[in-house]
Amino acid sequence: MGWQNDLSSEHVKTDLTASNIKLHSSLARQEVQLTAVHKLVNSGYGIALRTGAAALERILERIAEITRSPGDLDSARAARKLSVEHDQKQQALDDADKPKK
Repeated sequence: MGWQNDLSSEHVKTDLTASNIKLHSSLARQEVQLTAVHKLVNSGYGIALRTGAAALERILERIAEITRSPGDLDSARAARKLSVEHDQKQQALDDADKPKK
């Protein structure tokens, strides 16, 4: 009959409260870790993206210099514009993620 005491509403309430505290603490730690991992992955991806975009822009510029084709010039300008727009959007997201002072 000792098990009946373990199922009292007060015991269940106490266990549930302790369990919730542990869960929230664990979730808070995971959130910090996931945020750090997300920033690290974004940083690496951003470096690769900017490197690739810079190379593509240069290739398109060089092609446009050689061909003097209006279409090639437009492609080079469009690539540069997209790169700048992406950087601005990413900066806005990064700024939004920064803790408020």
